[in-house]
Amino acid sequence: MLSFSDYATQRGVSYECVRRQVDKHKDALEGHIMSQYRTRFLDDYAVAYLDEHRSSSSAAIVSSREEIQSKTERNEQLESENKELLRKIALLQDQLLNLQEENKAGIEAQTQLKMLTATKESLENRDAELTAKVAVLEVKASRVEQLEEKQSALEQEKTDWIREKARLEAEKNSLAEEKARIQNELDKEKNSYVRSIFGLWKKKPL
Repeated sequence: MLSFSDYATQRGVSYECVRRQVDKHKDALEGHIMSQYRTRFLDDYAVAYLDEHRSSSSAAIVSSREEIQSKTERNEQLESENKELLRKIALLQDQLLNLQEENKAGIEAQTQLKMLTATKESLENRDAELTAKVAVLEVKASRVEQLEEKQSALEQEKTDWIREKARLEAEKNSLAEEKARIQNELDKEKNSYVRSIFGLWKKKPL
């Protein structure tokens, strides 16, 4: 059994976050939350339940954000490499102008320049692909957040329906009791009359 504060500390979240999660799943956790000296505790079932729902609802977002972060860092690395390649290309172009009188050196520089240019184009293509993947992951992360909000709204609607059902049941029981009371009064009234020797009904003497 863990207190709300201990659970929050062990899971690296705030006390308020734990309280909101318990309130969100209060129907499923009914009977598994204890209070002692104004401190609320979770039993083993409640701890396992909260762990499962906390991880399932946030795992997709965490995974997507980590992947976005990784792609972003890689994108920045490629941009840095691209700038370095541009610097090298510019340097090689200067060297090529200076080595035009030496045919062999010029040919070698041209070959190296072509290789670096091809590498630059390849990196630019990869940069475009990574940018597109980052955009897709951001859309997925946004969709996960929307689904969480929708799930929360549905759970609230379910709770409202349960409360309305309970209210109607109570009203039904109240009407049944009122009906029984009226029927009882009618029966008493009916039994208070007797038929006279002339065939007429008259009230029984008290």
